[in-house]
Formats: sequence, structure tokens, C-alpha cells
Amino acid sequence: MSVHIVGGSEMMRDLFASICAKLNYDVGQCLNELAALDDVDASDVILLHSTCRDASACNDITQLKERFAQARVLVVTDRDVPMDVQNQLSMVAEAVLSEQRSADSLAAALTVVHEGYRLVRAAAPHHPHPSQMNVGAMRDRASDEDIAKANAAAIRLSARESAILEKLVDGGTNKDIANQLGICEATVKVHLRACYRKIGAKNRTQAAMWASQQL
Repeated sequence: MSVHIVGGSEMMRDLFASICAKLNYDVGQCLNELAALDDVDASDVILLHSTCRDASACNDITQLKERFAQARVLVVTDRDVPMDVQNQLSMVAEAVLSEQRSADSLAAALTVVHEGYRLVRAAAPHHPHPSQMNVGAMRDRASDEDIAKANAAAIRLSARESAILEKLVDGGTNKDIANQLGICEATVKVHLRACYRKIGAKNRTQAAMWASQQL
């Protein structure tokens, strides 16, 4: 897999390239705009840094997918991109993250998108799995954090399950989590299986990605 990095800021492109290199991802093309991309392989991920305050980035992604139907796009938005634009991006891209997220969140998102899954924003209009429930009446006036907390509460995770998922986000192994929480490793595995079932995750990476956004 190659990660093609696109964005108007050379500093951000360099930063993303550095993160990808540290994660042992092959960095492919580094360009100013999506229209300049060529030779995108089906296994590649396109990492787009977007500062657009309107739907122009959505149009660019749509046009890209007309050229490369297999294109997988992960969008990182700056903090000032409006919620409605982020939701529109979520409808055409495989994942949308805020640049305020950690490098670990970016790594998890890259892995999930590469594996062929989508990360749907909690507030985006769609037919959700319970792990992606939309708090419809709140979304026009609530913050991302408020919506995430409401969604997480709707899943009804136990305090222990939430604690384990938080440790998972920090990169802990089952043994690490067991030692930190004072429980046995087998108990951690049981709780993780329950978490996977509740939030609709298929593996640790997806569970960590969900927890980084919702807890």
C-alpha cells in the first residue's frame, strides 16, 4: 500500500509524510490537488488535508472517483471546517478526521480504510449501525464532543469496558491492560469480545478507532 498525500500546505504534507514513514507506510505522490494524482492502485489510500469551508472538496473527491473508482480517501480537516461540510465529506470519503486528532488516530484510520472499511461520522446522515447512531435532534446545535458522548452512552458500555477501550486507544496489549486494571488477561479478552459486538468492530484497530472518536 502507498499513501498519496494531497493538500495545499507543504508543511502539512511534510508532516503527514513523516507520520506515514514512522508507521512504515510507503509514501507515494505528494501533491497540491487531487486532480494531479495519477496511477492510483486499488490498495492505495489518499490522505487529503482539506481547509475548504464549502463543498468544493466533495466535488474534487467525486471527480477523483470518476477517474479511479477504487480510490480510498481519508480526509483530515482543519479545525475551522464547518460541521455540515464535514458531514458532506463523510458521504464521499472513506473517513473524515479532524487535524486535532492524535497521530495514533490517524494511523488507525489509515489501517481501517486500507482494509476496505469506512468510518462514518456520528452526525452524518446515513443508515447507522448502533455504533454510529445519529443524535438527530441534537446535531444542529451540539458539538462533536456532545454527539460523541451521546452516541457512546447509547451503546451502554460498562465502566470496565470503557476503561479497556481507553487503554486500547493508548496502544496497550491485553497483558498491559490487565496489569493496569488489576484483572487477568483472559478477562480482558472477554470484555473486548463484548465491546466488539456492541460497537460493531471486527478487530482491535476498529475498536480503538471507535473509542478514540466516541469516548
